[in-house]
Amino acid sequence: MRSCLRFHSAARCAILATLLHLASAALVQAQTPTALPKSWNDAVSQLADQVASAVSPSTSVVLNTENISSVDAASANLIESAMKSALQSHSFHLAPPGSITAKPPVRLTLTLSEAANTYVWVVRIFDDADDSKSTSAGMVSVSKGDSPESHSSREYLSLERRLVWKQSSPFLD
Repeated sequence: MRSCLRFHSAARCAILATLLHLASAALVQAQTPTALPKSWNDAVSQLADQVASAVSPSTSVVLNTENISSVDAASANLIESAMKSALQSHSFHLAPPGSITAKPPVRLTLTLSEAANTYVWVVRIFDDADDSKSTSAGMVSVSKGDSPESHSSREYLSLERRLVWKQSSPFLD
């Protein structure tokens, strides 16, 4: 009788632990966005199309991403992985950074920037590894209203006029 009660309490604990684990995994998955908004995916595919028009397919490329915008790191990583998959769909081979091959890969730099109302994403294509001036570029703009963080609370900038210094005679240059 005693072993039966011990079994039931152990089973209850195991079931409870499993349910807590599943609930926490669902909560974490609900908090992290797994997909980009449609307009962002369209912008990434436009950039990949621009790269494909400038560089021949089946070329090795190295993609570096630089985020100088207000896009959070998780979204920037999603954009980078979407860009990588879009490049692979155009038959580009993604070489790891610093890889040594017979023919040096074409370097791509994806810069995530922003203007007042839009995000501006620029991809620079360095055609020749030896000549840093042989570049071409592609650029798209994406509305900020479509960003995942646009639906959350935003921080606003306010300006205030305050007297700091006063004197009877004017300032001289």
